[in-house]
Amino acid sequence: MRLRRASAGGVLCALLLLSSGCGLLGAAGGTTLADSLSELMPHGDRDHFVYIWQKVSDGQRLAEGIQVEHVQSSRESDVFEIVLSEDGVPSARLRLRDDGQQIALLDEDDLEQQIRLSFQPGLTQFEIPLVASEREMRSTAFVTSLTQDARITSVDVSQTIRLRPARGIESTLGNYPRGVGVETQRILHWPWGDAAYATNAMVVPGLGEIRSEASTEEGVVMRRELACAIIGGHSIGDCSSVAAKIRELRDARSSHVR
Repeated sequence: MRLRRASAGGVLCALLLLSSGCGLLGAAGGTTLADSLSELMPHGDRDHFVYIWQKVSDGQRLAEGIQVEHVQSSRESDVFEIVLSEDGVPSARLRLRDDGQQIALLDEDDLEQQIRLSFQPGLTQFEIPLVASEREMRSTAFVTSLTQDARITSVDVSQTIRLRPARGIESTLGNYPRGVGVETQRILHWPWGDAAYATNAMVVPGLGEIRSEASTEEGVVMRRELACAIIGGHSIGDCSSVAAKIRELRDARSSHVR
């Protein structure tokens, strides 16, 4: 099975921000940004997040659509799953662990290529207390075929994350007094060469990621913004208007092309 250069390792950086709890740099005197994992990344059973995404290259919008993240969790386990769909088609599945001190990525499935990356050690997404800092870590991703249930190869992973406080956050869902800016660079060190991914995301306590921008070395940028959500059984935003917003974006792009 041949792996594409932009393989499953790019899925999470484009869709789900990463941070790290290892190799802390410059944390002394860092500002405390948050002290609740559930606020930073809500992950109750059936929590549901709907994003509008746009793909851009050289300043031109190439495509747009809807991404949905659906959480599956159990009180009997500290492991939970996030199933990601794009325009109604499942595209990725993530397994994470919340041990009370940190949330770590364990497995990442690319459902298009039918491969799984299992991280050892797990890639920490958030730890508490979260402080303004720069962080580095390394891990190994073991690549497995989902169709043959067989290991294909492994790849070294390195990651650098910069965390900063943010104030006066404006979004389509509303305005928020504070948030956390997360700048991530993730590199997969494949035998044929490095594949690097960069992500800038904004997290609002209680909502999680409200918008992000991810880019690859090829210059393609993926942007997305939270349009609506169901968190802890409570609705946020108006999901019924999402389809109309996508039609408006597509009509505007078609008019520009003509």
